[in-house]
Amino acid sequence: MSRSMNKIAITMGDPKGVGPEIVAAIASDFKRTHTSSITIFGDPSILKAAAETIHCTPIETWSCEIVAVSNDPDFRHWDDAQCGRLSRDYVTNAVEFCQVSGATLVTAPINKHRWRLASGKSTGHTEYLAHLTQTTDVGMMMACPQLRTVPVTIHTPLQQVSKNITVEKIIKCSILTNIFLKKHFKIKSPRLALTGLNPHAGEQGDLGQEEITTIIPAIAQLRQMGLDVSGPLPADGLFASLVAGQVQYDTVICMYHDQAMIPVKALDFQNTVNITMGLPFIRTSPDHGTAEDIAWQGRANTQHMMAALEMALALNRKE
Repeated sequence: MSRSMNKIAITMGDPKGVGPEIVAAIASDFKRTHTSSITIFGDPSILKAAAETIHCTPIETWSCEIVAVSNDPDFRHWDDAQCGRLSRDYVTNAVEFCQVSGATLVTAPINKHRWRLASGKSTGHTEYLAHLTQTTDVGMMMACPQLRTVPVTIHTPLQQVSKNITVEKIIKCSILTNIFLKKHFKIKSPRLALTGLNPHAGEQGDLGQEEITTIIPAIAQLRQMGLDVSGPLPADGLFASLVAGQVQYDTVICMYHDQAMIPVKALDFQNTVNITMGLPFIRTSPDHGTAEDIAWQGRANTQHMMAALEMALALNRKE
C-alpha cells in the first residue's frame, strides 16, 4: 500500500496525564493543507476540557478530524483501570486507521501501570504496537538532531539485562536499525557503534565477560554480513566523543534502556523523539511520560510533542 502523503494519526494518551493538553495545543495550531491532515483518536469531551485548560481555540475550530473512541463528560471520575482501557483503545483504533490508510502514527504518553490494570499484562506502546500489527522484530530508536540511540533490551529490569543480551538479539537489533536508517533516513551506508555492557566495555574481561562472550561475536557476524559496525566501546567515552565531534556514527546500539535514553535526553530533552522501527507504518512519540504532577494545570510543554509530529512529517516525506 502506498503511504498517504503526510496523513497523521494522533492518539490522545492517558486522560489523567498531559496528553490531552499537548494534543489540544498541537491540533489548535495545525493548518490543514492539500498534502497534510491530522486525525485524532480520543475523547472529544476531554479534548474540549483540555483546550479550555490551556486557553487555546475551541475544538470546533480545529482543522483536523476527531474520532470519538470515547465521549464522556464525566471523565474526571474514571478510575485507573478505565483510563488504561480507553487509552489502549485509542491506540487500537489509530493502528487500524494507519494500516488501512497508510498514515503515520504519533502517540501521546500513556501510563503503563494503568494499561496493566486494564489488560492484566505489563506492556508499553512498542510491545503493544508489535502485537497489534503482528510484527515479530521491532525496535525503539531515540533521536534528537545530534544523536540517535537504540537499546537492544527495552523495558527489561536492570538485574535481568545481562541474561537477556544474546548474540541473536544484538544482530537482529543492528540489522533492523541498519535497514531503518537506509529506508527512512536515506543513509546509504549507516555507521553503527555498539556499546559495551560493563564499565570500560569489560576491560578485556576483568570487569565482566559479556563483551567477550556475546557482543564481540555479534559484531564479527555483523561485519561478515557487510554492516559497518564498531565496538564494543565504553559508553561514557563514546558519547563524550560523539558530542564533541571527535567521532561520527549514525546510530549507537546500546545494551539497555537507560544507556540509550540518558545521552539523548541530557543532550536535547525537548527535541528527542521515540521512533518505533519495524512496524508497517512510521510511529513517533515524545520522549516523556504522562507528567501527572503538572497535568491539567496548563503547564505542559508542547515542544516534545511538536518534535514528534515534525519527525513523523519528515519521515513521511522521505517515503
